[in-house]
Amino acid sequence: SLNYTIGTGRWNMLLSGLTILFFLTIHLADIRFSTKMTYTMLRPPTYFVAFPGVLEGRVFYETDESIPLTRVRDLYTREVELFKDFGTVVLYTACIVVF
Repeated sequence: SLNYTIGTGRWNMLLSGLTILFFLTIHLADIRFSTKMTYTMLRPPTYFVAFPGVLEGRVFYETDESIPLTRVRDLYTREVELFKDFGTVVLYTACIVVF
């Protein structure tokens, strides 16, 4: 019924659900389906994490020459470019606060 106010808590699920839907749509468009994605070559670890490199700060690639180079999406560069825009930072922060 429309007689309920936001203070009663009846609208919280609707508002948070719509916020999550909006955030996921924007996030997937920005990261997963972006046309601005660049690619780089690196040696991916066997188990997706380079355990010997954790203490060196090298988690997502190996230095072993026997592992072949693989073309991968450069997510780090995409995130840096994306979050240089202050409006995007505010949007992501506002959506996280609503969660």
